[in-house]
Amino acid sequence: MRAVEPTPQRADDFDGDHDVDADDIDLLYANLGTVDDAYDLNEDDAVDANDMDELVYGVLATTYGDANLDGMVDDVDFEIWNANRFQDDTGWALGNFDGRHGTDVSDFNIWNHNRGFAAPLAVPEPSTVLLLGAALVFPYIRRRFR
Repeated sequence: MRAVEPTPQRADDFDGDHDVDADDIDLLYANLGTVDDAYDLNEDDAVDANDMDELVYGVLATTYGDANLDGMVDDVDFEIWNANRFQDDTGWALGNFDGRHGTDVSDFNIWNHNRGFAAPLAVPEPSTVLLLGAALVFPYIRRRFR
């Protein structure tokens, strides 16, 4: 499972275990509808779905349905949902993607809607590509003029 490593005072590490993971998603779900500043990631004076989106999309760079937080919504996430379907008291890591009622059909629908998602890969800046190209061509030119 991929987790974001926080700095010591990171605001989105709600459980204080020095990483941002499914446990933090569950804590944010448990505090939706409150005005607790600790859970207000977008600082709009409300803990709501926008804060959840900030955590899932912005901080964890994934989407709803990614149970193991590996940046992909795939068959592995389905297997997690399937192993825990219709169970109460489950959290994100066990396929409860909406934070309500345990793992159920609505969570399957979330998984199904986002199936195939893969977090975007980092693309090198154009200047990096030019430098890399120059580094590869320079030794060839140098040998040619010897």
